[in-house]
Amino acid sequence: MFGRVLNKLRKSFRRRGFLGTIKCAFQKAAQPLLERTPSRRRQRRLKEEADRAFDSRHGVETGGIIQLNQLQIAGSSWEQGVPYWAIDPGVFTQLLGAFSIQHDNFTFIDYGSGKGRAVLLASEYPCLLYTSDAADE
Repeated sequence: MFGRVLNKLRKSFRRRGFLGTIKCAFQKAAQPLLERTPSRRRQRRLKEEADRAFDSRHGVETGGIIQLNQLQIAGSSWEQGVPYWAIDPGVFTQLLGAFSIQHDNFTFIDYGSGKGRAVLLASEYPCLLYTSDAADE
């Protein structure tokens, strides 16, 4: 474990420098405290409620947040990973609406589809769908 920490520190020093590494370390140490603030708890509760409503409406289970330490990731791939959380349907609609394109002339590709919420949302558009789970690669 100590070797892993040293390896991460070396990479961080190369990427961020000394001060950037110190700043990042403080941010990571403060994150658990920030997650306990009333506004963050309220945001999390509202997201959970919206996720449950979406999933119930569609008969699926795409919501929630899954931290990397809850997953079994082989090798050092976890270093580039981020926690899983499903995209907000409103944000997805806004993103795809920002493109003034004929959707049926394009293919929607979701690489690392997670639980598939983006694919489900994309299925409402007239485009060809392609998904790929990173674990399958």
